[in-house]
Amino acid sequence: NWIEPAHPSLLLVKEGDSEVVLFVKPTKDTTGNDLPIIIHVEWENKLKQVFPLTLKNVTCVGKWNTLVSESTWLVNLAPNCKGSFKLCITVLSAATSYPMKFVLSAKKAEP
Repeated sequence: NWIEPAHPSLLLVKEGDSEVVLFVKPTKDTTGNDLPIIIHVEWENKLKQVFPLTLKNVTCVGKWNTLVSESTWLVNLAPNCKGSFKLCITVLSAATSYPMKFVLSAKKAEP
């Protein structure tokens, strides 16, 4: 059921960045219903190695239309080191085209 974006925007999250704000327009199907959101993120570590990350499991929580998605992927900061990635999306009702605010944060998991 996931539809890949025709021209995905690239967002590079570098180590040490605690927050990145991104505005996008939600995707709708032919009947006007909102489609699930797919977000592609690339994580760059100290060794300048880039790891792709795709967030697909986006759920809606709370009354402020906040969407939260979590994904785990391998970050080669140390052997077998895993990182967790949490994405919060908030719909800004006062803005045109219902843009969304993406707050991206990443942290190193305990060994």
